[in-house]
Amino acid sequence: MNISDEKVGAVKSIDQALAGQISGLSTVSTSGAPGAPTKIRIRGTASINGTQEPLWVLDGIPLEGTEIPEMEDLKDIDNIYQTSIAGINPSDIESITVLKDAAATAIYGARAANGVIVITTKKGSKDRQKFRVNIQQGLSDLSWGNLEMMNAQQLYDYQSAFNSSSWFTPDLLKHDTDWMDLATQTGLYTNASVSYQGGNEKVDSYLLLDYYRETGAVKEMNYNRYTIRNNNDYKIHEKFKAFTKLQGQYVHTKDQTASLYDSYLYLPWDYPYNEDGTVRTGKEQDWYGRDKNNYLERQYKNFSAYENFYVSATAGFVWTLLDGLTFESNNNVNYKIARDESYVDPNTIGGQAKSGTISNTNAITANYFTNQMLRYKTNINGKHDIQALVAYEYSRRFYEVTSATAKGIISGKEVISGTTGMDAMSGTKQAFNIQSVLSNVNYSFDGRYILQASYRLDGSSKFGKDNQYGSFFIPSPVRGTSIGKSLCSLFPIF
Repeated sequence: MNISDEKVGAVKSIDQALAGQISGLSTVSTSGAPGAPTKIRIRGTASINGTQEPLWVLDGIPLEGTEIPEMEDLKDIDNIYQTSIAGINPSDIESITVLKDAAATAIYGARAANGVIVITTKKGSKDRQKFRVNIQQGLSDLSWGNLEMMNAQQLYDYQSAFNSSSWFTPDLLKHDTDWMDLATQTGLYTNASVSYQGGNEKVDSYLLLDYYRETGAVKEMNYNRYTIRNNNDYKIHEKFKAFTKLQGQYVHTKDQTASLYDSYLYLPWDYPYNEDGTVRTGKEQDWYGRDKNNYLERQYKNFSAYENFYVSATAGFVWTLLDGLTFESNNNVNYKIARDESYVDPNTIGGQAKSGTISNTNAITANYFTNQMLRYKTNINGKHDIQALVAYEYSRRFYEVTSATAKGIISGKEVISGTTGMDAMSGTKQAFNIQSVLSNVNYSFDGRYILQASYRLDGSSKFGKDNQYGSFFIPSPVRGTSIGKSLCSLFPIF
């Protein structure tokens, strides 16, 4: 199934472009937070304990997944700091192809057990020089369904039948606070980008500068993303073409959201601010709510923030050795630094037990990938179409995560060195390698009868010395044309 750039460019994320477009593919939002990725499942749930994420292939480079749990959740370290496909600008995409059946995904090996999503980014064009400025804006509101809270008068009339407390007097009606309204707003997202597509007889170029900002429907939740991408194709000789692809991205989020749960429970008779404009704590004598706290105090004092810087560089070439025979090389390195911080003020309810806490988590991820491929294509007598490839792949992944939480801080201090001691520390450092040899043959007779065969040998350093390699062989006779063209044409094209 293919999705064109016209369909992709009309949404604010790739996740949305896939939603509802393909049978057998389901999308589930992980949260309503700005920038939050969407869980994507192809052909339903395939594993109880293992990953259920499809394999993403971006311009021929396999990505290891998109599930990004909380940074301090070290038990899920295998999925932390994966390159999130949700961070790619939809305007950057030329096409998306989803591979679901076993024959179509066999060439990608065991990693394709949950399906494959192939993404191709835009390239330059020598046909014409094209500049494009694109600005998108949209609104979001929190859906309350049929929930409607009582106002001050309605709650007073209701409790008049049974409440005999001394404080239950008409003076309560002096205030009528809509706590749900104080916690929420109309969210706004803005996506602004400037792109250039052009080229000449020797070089085709594509350049994109992109900025994305989203404020949540819950107040004080912000997401900012800055992206730059440059794709170049070089025609060095009639038989030798090279390419480079560069991407840089910076993401920053800050969360000081109020508690929606508390907004359901607070009484309209309580009011959030004193006459001088300061925030009430909830400990005042005339505070009638059960929990004796004001979430706005926590909102102004507590926060969590996350930022990451990601850079990716790809280089390769296509060399025509003989008529119909090419040698293709695709090589990538990417590096990511991520940092997460959370602060709980000692003067808030959540910080009283430990006199305030501050947590810092830092991570480094480095990925290396290379693919060297021989590809052959020929047609005999206009009837017999033969496509074949054989390739070698190697990838290495390294990541290191450290996390520390300190307690006993002075109000307003935001560094661990300003605390009285450590509360918790954790970390991990891991690396693993994968190497593969793969081949595929595709024979078609008269465009009607097709025979495919795929073989792949995968080796992973995650397994023991005697069990590091596994092979996959799938023959597939098919009648028709569309499926038969899928493998050789969709396997990493540069």
